[in-house]
Amino acid sequence: MKDYDSKTIASHSTLTLIAILVVPIVIVLAASVYYACQGIKQNLATYAQSYVVRLDEMIFELHRENLGVLKGEQGCGRLEQEQLFESQFRELILAQNQIAICSSRRGQISYDLSSLVENHTGSRTTLLYDINNDPQQRTLIVMNGKSGKTDTHVLAIVDKGYLIDRLGLFSNSKLKAVTVQFGDKVYPVENSMQPDTLYYIQTSKHYGYQLLVQASSEYIKSHTIYTALTSLPFSIFVSVMILLSGKFLKHRDSLADDLKKGIGRGELFLVYQPSFTETRDR
Repeated sequence: MKDYDSKTIASHSTLTLIAILVVPIVIVLAASVYYACQGIKQNLATYAQSYVVRLDEMIFELHRENLGVLKGEQGCGRLEQEQLFESQFRELILAQNQIAICSSRRGQISYDLSSLVENHTGSRTTLLYDINNDPQQRTLIVMNGKSGKTDTHVLAIVDKGYLIDRLGLFSNSKLKAVTVQFGDKVYPVENSMQPDTLYYIQTSKHYGYQLLVQASSEYIKSHTIYTALTSLPFSIFVSVMILLSGKFLKHRDSLADDLKKGIGRGELFLVYQPSFTETRDR
């Protein structure tokens, strides 16, 4: 019976020790995963805000250039003379009554832009447009116009690869994808606004478009493992402190427990001790 009790006590002590060691580790690891995800989302927010600032600055500069052409008297002459130095970045097109009449790259031209201009009659428009109705040629167009005897519009057509080559939207190894949405169209065309990993969406306050950044699986994995490993020493420290505290409390209570057990087993009993004095014989 005593052997059985000792085995039970030993088994209970082992389970208690395992629980003291394992439970804090599980709790700390779960917390570290949560905080790792929060840290990733904060980083994604920083990236998204940075990209939106870049795009807003680019769009603002294009609108500014367009307005400069609209206000000028030279029209096509200004496009050909003053805007050629940035031809690798974008193409400016001047249109009158929905007909393109000149280009900063190609000089005098003539083709119908009614399908584009009619649907966007405001004085300032930014949109994604499929050139020749081909989604693979989708690019960003910044358009400004003014009404009068002759409706005049200036369109800045951004080169398709500019966002990738110049803004560096897709050079970050921590990101799986960066997607921009204007209206119902997204760029790059093969991307989607339906993320399948951790993500953050930033909306431009100036132009209303949305920019989605998604974390890469490698980044999520490495960041989570790093956070978990850095939190492991803390969980071990917690386990050791719990174990030492338990031993300290057990030591304080051991004398009282021994007395209770001794009384239960009848090991403690009262003994009468007679008293004598030197002056009396009794």
